[in-house]
Amino acid sequence: MKAQLADNNKVLVQLTISICKQLVESGGNGMIRHMATILPALIGTFTDAKPALFNLAEEALDAWHSKIGFVPFLDGEILFTSLQIQNPNLRATSIPPKSSGGGRKKDFMEDDGPPIILKVGKAQRIKDEKALKVLKWNFTIPRDEFLDQLKEQMMPCFSPSMHAKFFHKDFKFLIEALSILISCVTEYSEAVIKSLDIILK
Repeated sequence: MKAQLADNNKVLVQLTISICKQLVESGGNGMIRHMATILPALIGTFTDAKPALFNLAEEALDAWHSKIGFVPFLDGEILFTSLQIQNPNLRATSIPPKSSGGGRKKDFMEDDGPPIILKVGKAQRIKDEKALKVLKWNFTIPRDEFLDQLKEQMMPCFSPSMHAKFFHKDFKFLIEALSILISCVTEYSEAVIKSLDIILK
């Protein structure tokens, strides 16, 4: 299935995306064991500029997100794949429906400062995990307490709107946050490095 998602035949790709959506809708949370194989390839289909394919992939990702939750999307390979996507449509289409047009109210307040904040807390976070003061980031199926802990750890490292985007129920906002994070790699490289352990989580 991974190979079919990267095939040059777009009809085959569309069919495979539809199957990926149907699989998670039928399999529910149990599909989490297949996420490492399917999700990076599924996210990779966003590089195609055709709106029909893009929309189909977006619907499939929303289905996966709703069934397996938010935390699995922060898996290292899945996050890395998302950060590599250079399709401008990914940024352009994921933001307007929620934040502009039609007189709709914006979901987030604009930040005065940078999206990522330089905090020297990585060493302490690792120390706390080794001392079992916090939950060790090692699980088969993530529980709510892991997500709550990650929210708390990320709070001082990101602006309020970035933090809200990372944990929004609508997967489009996570994609938007990842897009912003790409720009931070150059402009705020030191802050990204200092927070890399929680970004990869």
